[in-house]
Amino acid sequence: MKTEAVKTIFQADDYGMEDHSLTIDKISELDPEGNVVLVKLIAYVIDPIGNAMVFNYSPYAKLSELLNSAKVWIQCGCPSDCDAMGFP
Repeated sequence: MKTEAVKTIFQADDYGMEDHSLTIDKISELDPEGNVVLVKLIAYVIDPIGNAMVFNYSPYAKLSELLNSAKVWIQCGCPSDCDAMGFP
């Protein structure tokens, strides 16, 4: 499969997330004919002092679910010792 260039589909400097920034990119995988066969989302969280973190969550989740889960993760203090869903 060929991967299309990554496209930022959501970016917010303050989305009710305790001064954290959130960026969500969409990655589209294409078949040899150029048709989209798979779409994945990846979220990046930047804390108030500039540390960037990848939010560990399913790349196949809906955008609204990803946004809500990122808010909860930030409210929990962005723990790094998480389960497979990204939560402590």
